[in-house]
Amino acid sequence: MKSLKILFFTRPDCSVCENQDRILQKMARSHTIGYEKKLITTAFDIALRYGVKSAPALVYLLDDRPAIVTTGFQSADTILASLNLIHDG
Repeated sequence: MKSLKILFFTRPDCSVCENQDRILQKMARSHTIGYEKKLITTAFDIALRYGVKSAPALVYLLDDRPAIVTTGFQSADTILASLNLIHDG
């Protein structure tokens, strides 16, 4: 079975990151996926590994390999669509 995890890169001055974090925590619980929040200023090397240069950003990992990378705030519907795309792909 393939493992799915979402990395959320945030920054201290992000006005939408707290709301994004709540959405992601809820999605992770309801869909039984891994979720990890990282401060981009302290995990910039990890962010660059996935092509992320700014926050907020989401990296969807399938078996520890990036499947989708998004930037900016993502609604619950958009996150669900991304999860479905990975699952169906």
